[in-house]
Amino acid sequence: HLRDEFSADHAANFAEAKKYLKANTPTVLLFGHISGESTEDFCRFALENAPQAHWVLCSDGIAPSQIVEWTEHGRIAGIVDNIQDPSLEASMHTALEAAGEDRQRQMLVGMFEEQSQQLKRLRNELEARVQKRHRSLRKTMRTLEETKTRLESFHGALRGIHRAGTVLQME
Repeated sequence: HLRDEFSADHAANFAEAKKYLKANTPTVLLFGHISGESTEDFCRFALENAPQAHWVLCSDGIAPSQIVEWTEHGRIAGIVDNIQDPSLEASMHTALEAAGEDRQRQMLVGMFEEQSQQLKRLRNELEARVQKRHRSLRKTMRTLEETKTRLESFHGALRGIHRAGTVLQME
């Protein structure tokens, strides 16, 4: 029933599950103790190969100390007694919601980083434009000062010509 409702894939043992984790990136893992196999080894493998996955743990047959240890890693989204536990469905929904929130957070971080890069680029472009504008204004100010000096000289010469009474005085 879980396979249909949650579009879940099934592995018969930890060896199959490890192969699956090497090839896929599930958002939620539901597992428990399997006789003859090391749950602790699988948990370590899952942490390394599917660090994004949230776990729903069937605690039947798993030592409480192991449950406490894996809870500290922050990946356990739910703990049920066994696969027939009535709270399994609610735990799966909780884990899927947590995985959805993780995806949204990652998407927001990506958008934030993208916007930050765009803002840096725009700031650099603006700074370059401001520097170009300052250079242009300084050049314009120098030209204006040179023109002002020339006009003052020309004005002085015109006043001298105007005051002169003869052509010889004008020269």
